[in-house]
Amino acid sequence: MDITFERPQPLAKLVSDKLRTAIVEGAFSMGQPLSENMLAKLFNISKTPIKHALTELRNEGIVEIIPQKGTYVFTVTSEDVAQLCDMREILEAKALQTAYEKNKTQMLCTLEAIYNMMLKTREAHDTIEYLRLDSSYHQAIMDLSKNPYLINGYKGISVKTRAILFHLADSPLDHKDRFEEHGDILQNLKDGNLKKAVSIIQKHVQRLARVDFSRLEDFGARNMALLSQAFL
Repeated sequence: MDITFERPQPLAKLVSDKLRTAIVEGAFSMGQPLSENMLAKLFNISKTPIKHALTELRNEGIVEIIPQKGTYVFTVTSEDVAQLCDMREILEAKALQTAYEKNKTQMLCTLEAIYNMMLKTREAHDTIEYLRLDSSYHQAIMDLSKNPYLINGYKGISVKTRAILFHLADSPLDHKDRFEEHGDILQNLKDGNLKKAVSIIQKHVQRLARVDFSRLEDFGARNMALLSQAFL
């Protein structure tokens, strides 16, 4: 009989997970101050695990800790995003090629399943779930490469990428074209046209670099309901 028990997660880990989701999915504006006292009250805990959680999120690039001033949700410039997109293009193009060559069948099954769920959430106008699936699609490509160096490199930029996309959910970004490109990548992989699929994903990840981030106030908190949900 199996009597093993799951070790409870450290409190700081639980806090960082919930706070990461709240930041990524738009509960806070870009550049918004994050008071340790405020967060401690929301979580009904001491400030020690809050400090540890914020340090972890700083290492992921989604909060900035400024000595003697405080902690803030990340901000971006157009140059930041362009550099981020360049790194994504390199990593995702290589991962797509590697995953396809290692196990084409598994890759097609995985991406098709995610794409079909994306289609349903898009038809249901469920923006939050759609964006989660969008991230899952790209993460699946990385994971299926089974290359730990590619995967770890992507981990360093994926959280910030997700956060930017959530903040842009209500902007005039070309969401329809982005969605169709997921299908085009899949279809070309099915057809055995790896070179074309790689070309599409390179174009796809660079779309974000065309957005003007000079007016950060346009990218404020878009999902305030998450702020209460995150701390339940």
